[in-house]
Amino acid sequence: RLLKTTDLTAYGTTEAVADLDDVRAALGHPKIDIFALSYRTTVALRYMSSHPDRVRAAVLMGVTPPTAMPPQHHAVAGQRAFDFLFAYCASDDACKTAFPNPASDFDKALAILAREGDIKPEIFAEKLRSIAYSPVGARRIPRILKHAANGDMSPFLEATKGGDGLSYADGMFMSVICSEALALMNYDAALMSSRSTRFGDYRLLRQKEACTQWPIGKVAKNHLAPITAEAAVLMLSGRLDPVTPPDWAKEIARHLPNGRNLVVPFGGHIFDGLSGFDKCFD
Repeated sequence: RLLKTTDLTAYGTTEAVADLDDVRAALGHPKIDIFALSYRTTVALRYMSSHPDRVRAAVLMGVTPPTAMPPQHHAVAGQRAFDFLFAYCASDDACKTAFPNPASDFDKALAILAREGDIKPEIFAEKLRSIAYSPVGARRIPRILKHAANGDMSPFLEATKGGDGLSYADGMFMSVICSEALALMNYDAALMSSRSTRFGDYRLLRQKEACTQWPIGKVAKNHLAPITAEAAVLMLSGRLDPVTPPDWAKEIARHLPNGRNLVVPFGGHIFDGLSGFDKCFD
């Protein structure tokens, strides 16, 4: 449908950076401050690098460098976040008593679903990873896993009945993922690393399939070049982030002389559900 009216190869990070500068110019601002989350940080980082004299400061959450190429690391990032979550549970007396082995519960739940469940195990795992984007969601996971390990999917269904509450521009999403991720990543290596996790290759396979039907655009030669900028940059990373691990921001900070990365111990990809975070963030 979109192809009838739109050149779908004309959307991506390079175009978004150009649009951002057009808006800055139209508003008459010589310099701007940027706040960005997730993929928007990819645009922000490239904008700062290509227009260094036009950014005063930036706050970036869930830092996603162009080299991340999602969903290349989704499964590995999810496994890492869940390992931290299970370790936190083991260190908390109340959680440890109620849920003594959530990792084992996860494995049991996947095995039950593979044998007899109405929900495919790969979809169960992917939805759990999505729930963990926020701290308030991550806190529900040990209970979901314990019930699922005993064949009771009601807590899982309750947690996922309303979707993830996020809204996506699907066309832009497809243009970016297909041209700047699937077309550039080492796909076989990504498959191998994802298959070593509980989350598996579901996202890679499905998005690879979708991209066979989506036009692939050209990517700027400097798209994967190192990010450099003099602007003051504050990066906020969640230790329990199941999609953009803090190490990405740490690596970016090495190339930003006025950059700092703060890791929020119980933070996720977003910070909904952390008490007092609004005051801390402000």
